[in-house]
Amino acid sequence: MNNRKKFTSFFIALVFTLSLLFNNFTGLISTTSVAVAATNTSVNQIEDGAILHAWNWSFDTIKAKLPEIKEAGYTAIQTSPIQGNKEDLMASTKWWILYQPINFKIGNAQLGSREEFKSMCEEADKYGIDIIVDVVANHTGNRGGGSDAYYPANNVDSTIKDNENFWHEHRGVEDWNDRWQVTHLGIGLPDLNTSNWQLQDMVIEFLNDAIACGADGFRFDAAKHIELPSDSGGSDFWPRVLGSLDRDDLFIYGEVLQGGADNINGYHAYMRTTCDWYGGSVRSAVGYHSTANVNNAKSYTVSGDPSNLVTWVESHDTYANENMETVALTNEQIKLGWAIIAGRADSTPLFFNRTSGGYLAGNIGSAGDDMWKDPIVVAANNFRNAMAGEGEYIRTQGNNLFITERGTKGVMIVNVGDSTYVNCDTNLPNGQYTDSVSGNTFTVSNGKLTGNIGSRTIATLGVTEIITKPVVSSSVETGTKFVDSLNVTLTAKNTTTATYSTNGGTVVTYTNGTTITLGKDANIGDTVTLTLTGKGEDGTTVTEIYEYKKVDKIENSIAKIKLPSGWTSANIYVYDESGSTVKEIAKWPGVAMTNEGNGVYSYTLPDGWGDDTQVIFNNGSAQIPAAQQTGFSLPTNKIGTYADGNWTLEDIKREAEVSSSVADGTEFTDVLNVTLNAKNTTEATYSIDGKEAVTYTDGTTIKLGEDIEAGSTVELTLTGKNSNGNSVTKTYTYKKADVIVSDTSIAKIKLPSGWTSANIYVYDESGSTVKEIAKWPGVAMTNEGNGVYSYTLPEGWGDNTQVIFNNGSAQIPAAQQAGFSLPTNKIGTYSDGNWTLEDMSKPITIYSFTSDKSSPQYEETTITLSADATGGSGSLQYKFTTTEKTTGEEKVISDYSSKNSVEWTPLTAGIYEVKVSVKDSNGNVKEESFDFEVKEVFKELQIKSITLDKSQGNLGEAVTISAEAEGGSGTLNYKFYYKEDGVYTLIQAYSTSNTVKWTPDESGDYIVYVDVRDGSGTIKSRNTSYVVNGSALTINSFEVDKTDIEANTEVILTANAEGGTGELSYKFYYKNNDKYTKIQDYSTKNSANWTPTEDGYYKLYVDVKDEAENVKTKAFDFIVGNVDDLEMEFTLSTKSGVVNTPVTIDATSEGGVNPITYKFYYKKDGTYTMIKDYSDSSSIEWTPEEEGTYAVYVDAKDASGKIVSKYINFTVGKGVEITDISLDKTTIKVGDSVNIKTTATGNSNLQYRVAVHDFENTWTTLHDFKSSNTTTWTPEIADKYVIWIDVIDEDGNYDSKSIEVTVTE
Repeated sequence: MNNRKKFTSFFIALVFTLSLLFNNFTGLISTTSVAVAATNTSVNQIEDGAILHAWNWSFDTIKAKLPEIKEAGYTAIQTSPIQGNKEDLMASTKWWILYQPINFKIGNAQLGSREEFKSMCEEADKYGIDIIVDVVANHTGNRGGGSDAYYPANNVDSTIKDNENFWHEHRGVEDWNDRWQVTHLGIGLPDLNTSNWQLQDMVIEFLNDAIACGADGFRFDAAKHIELPSDSGGSDFWPRVLGSLDRDDLFIYGEVLQGGADNINGYHAYMRTTCDWYGGSVRSAVGYHSTANVNNAKSYTVSGDPSNLVTWVESHDTYANENMETVALTNEQIKLGWAIIAGRADSTPLFFNRTSGGYLAGNIGSAGDDMWKDPIVVAANNFRNAMAGEGEYIRTQGNNLFITERGTKGVMIVNVGDSTYVNCDTNLPNGQYTDSVSGNTFTVSNGKLTGNIGSRTIATLGVTEIITKPVVSSSVETGTKFVDSLNVTLTAKNTTTATYSTNGGTVVTYTNGTTITLGKDANIGDTVTLTLTGKGEDGTTVTEIYEYKKVDKIENSIAKIKLPSGWTSANIYVYDESGSTVKEIAKWPGVAMTNEGNGVYSYTLPDGWGDDTQVIFNNGSAQIPAAQQTGFSLPTNKIGTYADGNWTLEDIKREAEVSSSVADGTEFTDVLNVTLNAKNTTEATYSIDGKEAVTYTDGTTIKLGEDIEAGSTVELTLTGKNSNGNSVTKTYTYKKADVIVSDTSIAKIKLPSGWTSANIYVYDESGSTVKEIAKWPGVAMTNEGNGVYSYTLPEGWGDNTQVIFNNGSAQIPAAQQAGFSLPTNKIGTYSDGNWTLEDMSKPITIYSFTSDKSSPQYEETTITLSADATGGSGSLQYKFTTTEKTTGEEKVISDYSSKNSVEWTPLTAGIYEVKVSVKDSNGNVKEESFDFEVKEVFKELQIKSITLDKSQGNLGEAVTISAEAEGGSGTLNYKFYYKEDGVYTLIQAYSTSNTVKWTPDESGDYIVYVDVRDGSGTIKSRNTSYVVNGSALTINSFEVDKTDIEANTEVILTANAEGGTGELSYKFYYKNNDKYTKIQDYSTKNSANWTPTEDGYYKLYVDVKDEAENVKTKAFDFIVGNVDDLEMEFTLSTKSGVVNTPVTIDATSEGGVNPITYKFYYKKDGTYTMIKDYSDSSSIEWTPEEEGTYAVYVDAKDASGKIVSKYINFTVGKGVEITDISLDKTTIKVGDSVNIKTTATGNSNLQYRVAVHDFENTWTTLHDFKSSNTTTWTPEIADKYVIWIDVIDEDGNYDSKSIEVTVTE
């Protein structure tokens, strides 16, 4: 042990230390907390409570969960970013999209609208829960990968995207130890120029809008990358933005990840910060990737005041980023780690909520897993809330017990090991305490806490439960409809009694979690009224009423859309205007639809929407039906589908249905195409011949039997599961034959106009009863392509078979007409109003597939491909394709047609698989292919043109430069620059973009250049001229009419400027104590009157703006009143130091211009090292890590820039260490004279004190501190003893050590 304390406080420290060490403890007293003996258990500030990070939860989800969140003991909720973002991605795997904003406005597709955010905040306020908003102000969404990562997405707000002054350089950080790079270059995203006041104003407006909606705090994402005023290239972003907010009681913290040039303590002048390294310490403490050792969590990983820190066990970054740093954390480790951080007094803990259902499972907007309300987590929250305002004392027992004592009010014990016996010092009053988690009893007697704790759990003692409002509720929302009966689970929280009654009947007492059944004996159409009443501990009574209606069936509707060309997602706007007011599910553009795959999006309407419902689809810009047209009608219990320009309706089928479009037992000759159907399924799979199941969606077409011999069979198994978990399985067996010889038939239809699919109803009414394959509308047919659908009848259908085609609404032949006749072994085809029959035919045989030129050939060579085939049914069609074998990219040369010869002109070098597919009228397909090599033809790189959208322009006016180039090898990159007065200046570095926008800031004649570089490094250059008219905006003077003034004296500020475009406007303002104040806003008046009301240092500014929005700024320092010279002194807390032991440096100052800032650093071996850069902290703690002589410096700087510097020489050594305690006897008896010798190392003038302690708790001091290291002791009683040695040097450094001995008679 190597502690250092002042000698004057040694005795008090000794009493604590002896007791702790005797019981195998180590102790750490918080240096920043004050124990308060108050009994108030209310939580008044966010930092006193716990924050739930409702990661990816929508506003409505948070709102719905507020009662549970309150019940779980959280006092604040942190949302995900609420700004608009670049894509409407919904999968949890795309969580990062929320951190790629496009504006500073509230609302996005994933979390909800501004109105929903405001509603959530208002509801949270009712529960006393504060809302913290995650803010992204460092960057925007990007436009792609590679170099595009550092350019804004195309849909970024044009006010931001098109303002060149809003952006830093479009490149990434290369040296993470370079503070300028960390704050001025990109982190994989386009970096905003946060020093720009116009951009700052947008951020301020956004934050104040969030405050107006009810936000109580902000987390700034990537705050580490937004510069501080004291940084190289620093700005006033933080003081100006945070100083302009409409509330001064906000909870604000920034994400400042430790490592590299983080300058984390510099941020504490403005806000709290994250403390990610401490999260790693906590994970190590609970045994993550290491042996559990709670001592690792005792110390924070940031020096200074821990109240500046927000802590976590894991964050969304450690969980969801590609490194998956904390994914393997177990739930047990999470909750034990949470208890460690939640119990501590000064830092503010944040609980990260993982996704539900597995790693990044589900969609954004949903609540995560239930760990946030685990009983251990809730117990830790309740402890924290009850201990608000109390200081902390941290103890550990061995490596497994982390003991947090809060004042004299409570203790939380976290056990990361096996069950054990607790025996530790405590400040709790004597008595017995019941653990709120296990119910075990702990005893406090004479400053000792004892009791048993189970394995890997926690114990909370002395916590007075906070009385909260009683809550009663039903698990089923009011207004819900049911068919037979309705099971509801009743909730009763914070109640002494809870009762329910139905329809005003008998009142029944219930407990939390009781499930009851309603409406079993009710008639269809009856309403069942459920009344719940709860009484709280303080006598408060609450009542909730729910109404449920019994119906013969639940009716709702489903809307679907097959995405039109150019659409990437779809929203649906649902409304009903049949009443006096328009009923909506959500305001325009409605709600996001679900991606069902294959370009189909769907949305299921909630109950209660009737036959007057209308829907409009949109993608945020385009809409269907078009503007000013009424929406599609969607009656109750219907599926409405928009596809290929048509709106169709069909009945909803509830049970899971899976089927193949080809009947069981069908024979085929070459390959069999089947379309798989899946209706009312949450999951559908198929397997072939018992192999691994493959998931499919409705309408998927697969090929069977391609690789089996004639005579073999193939078995197709389909399985579907509906939303209730019920499964259905169907098996189909097909046989491959050389020639089909059976009594089967095939029906085909060329879809009429307006049809998007086809069913077939097959029947035979020649017998006494009608024979059917399936009830109307029959079975789905297989899509063979080109609008042709087919169905192969199973065997056993004779010459009296008839068929009717339909699409769910229309039918062919028409209603009341007989179906088409389909005799055995015939192919019947309906096309263009005609029904034709032909015999079933032989397999397709491709006997020739050739090219007119042999491989290899060069790019852009035209090659003729020819194929000849026989067999099949009806006329044969040919399809020609190529697949580049390296990339796998397939291109269609010619789709199915009667042409059996096509021309192919490859444009890119590579090895291609050239393939022909031959299909007959039954849909049977035969394929042949060969490989063909295409070689590259090199074209010299040339720039075809460089153009500007104007030949001349005015100063401050943007011009667009474009270049066109061709040839070369690989990807072309473009660099734009200009020459003016013989000086070359870069406009845009090399990128794939061949256009750039440039705003010249000086008038004159320019030569504008473009350099084009190909993949081999070859560069070509071309230029053109451009003339800029006008003169540059210049501020010639800025002055005051008097300089030596006192407060309350009027001063006239005058500025003179010239140049620029159009009329000039002037704005005057000043900065005092890091706050900017406007004197006069923009006007044509070039002077302003100002009367300072206080003495002090001011910086006066003028901004001059022309009509092209060009702005120039000029400023100077101004002192009001008399300012004394700056003086500063500082002290160290000890004359000399010990390696790895903290030293406190305290500085005081007088005079100077406020505010005064301080910088702490030292010189050792000729090298200067920063301890803490300039901040308003006048006292810091420094821990020297090496022995030696240091010159410790403190610089004080006032607001005028004056600096006073002083230093103190300081020696750091190893400190005191006891290396051995020896006795001259190995066996000791009563009356023996025993010599005790202590060996110790350390600085000069070591003093030794020796005491003995028997096991009846009696201490005997053999001698107080003296220079002799040898002591004689004569025991008088047989017992076990502890011999305790203390060694101290002249600077107060000390060490203690003990041994145990036994004395016999």
